[in-house]
Amino acid sequence: MSQNPIEQLRIERRSYIIGTLLVWAVILTTWVILIVSMYPQLFAYAKHETFQQAMSRAQQLAPPDWHQQLLLYVIELVGAVALFFLNWRFSFLLQRPQKAFIAPPPGVRMPAARWLWLLVLLFNSMFYLTLLLPQLVLTFVMAGWGKQEITRRSAAPPPPQVSL
Repeated sequence: MSQNPIEQLRIERRSYIIGTLLVWAVILTTWVILIVSMYPQLFAYAKHETFQQAMSRAQQLAPPDWHQQLLLYVIELVGAVALFFLNWRFSFLLQRPQKAFIAPPPGVRMPAARWLWLLVLLFNSMFYLTLLLPQLVLTFVMAGWGKQEITRRSAAPPPPQVSL
């Protein structure tokens, strides 16, 4: 028995939004745990000092060594890959932006607009920690596209059912 495609799209939209938030939560939590384990002295006096005092002490700490820095980069890369695939999968399900998902002309593998869309998603996911706003905008835009698609499919008459 096939599931209602509109309900499936609602589930996919909700999963995309929750998945994006979950990736953010896991990455930020992992970063905090790593920083606390790298610099336990940074949080030793947290109850008894102001934020300015803590920041001045943080500036006096030694930078992370190469192993710690590599670990932070790996965590950042895992988040980037997760966000890229979440964004790509939902975009593919919606077939949006429409120019990126048009059928290619004969002899052409993929339209240029699809390559451009992949690059936008790639750069967006690679810089998600330093450029928070583009990822938030992309999430809202794609969630909006999902809502538009649900509305569009809800307004369309259901396909005729063929009985055997």
